[in-house]
Amino acid sequence: MGRWCHERWMEKEEVLRNYYAEEPRLRKFKSKVNPPLHPRNVVLWFSLFAWIAVTVACLCGLFFSPFMRWYACIITAFYVTQGLALGGVEKMEMLLYDQFRKPAAVWGVANDDIYAGGDSRKSAQKCSSVYDKYLN
Repeated sequence: MGRWCHERWMEKEEVLRNYYAEEPRLRKFKSKVNPPLHPRNVVLWFSLFAWIAVTVACLCGLFFSPFMRWYACIITAFYVTQGLALGGVEKMEMLLYDQFRKPAAVWGVANDDIYAGGDSRKSAQKCSSVYDKYLN
């Protein structure tokens, strides 16, 4: 592996030496070795066509289905509303994590304070509410 890396390094240095030896307006890389191009496999083509099919299906659903139009309006309203109220979906997710996964005694306390061995009650008193650290 070391010999291979050294050979690649020497090839690179030779290419750069030739490149900078030319006059600036005539500089071009003249590579003799082309990297191997792997043929497109079935999974790559499937993923391409799957994304196109899903996009077309969603657009058709929006144009032809009242349910899809209502769904899109409700989801858009939800994201805009909670974005204005909380500042983003990720902040709402952090609030829910604090509410349902952490013990009640350490709500509003950063994870670093909890796991660093500090007094969580003192840290919890710094925040007037659970939401302070996320809304600031």
